[in-house]
Amino acid sequence: GSIGETRRSGFKSQCSHHPISFYQSCPLLTNEAIQLKTQITRISFYQNAKILAILYMPIGLIYALIGAVFLSMDVDYLRYTGYVFLSMPLWLSLAVVGAHYAVAAVYNFLASKVGGFEFEFTEIKD
Repeated sequence: GSIGETRRSGFKSQCSHHPISFYQSCPLLTNEAIQLKTQITRISFYQNAKILAILYMPIGLIYALIGAVFLSMDVDYLRYTGYVFLSMPLWLSLAVVGAHYAVAAVYNFLASKVGGFEFEFTEIKD
């Protein structure tokens, strides 16, 4: 039972053509958009965390540049802030990964109990 097979068997009573030429000659199927429902039942921890860490790295690099400027100014009260900002690529990525793990764990638990986000996709024939 794939969707294509379901659609084909659903129209067999109205389109009694040979199976090989079925998709080319059946006007009901060729003009119809096929709708697919998809549900996200589980979020991957590692793969998504890896992508998020990579995406947030440039933001951390902006902070690092600001931290370098603070350190080059040689002002006492900006020195600590400069060091913190200089280490932001690491800390920001770790914070985002940690937050993702927490959110993904809650989502996976809730999705296993009540179902996940649901999307409807429409495949349109060119």
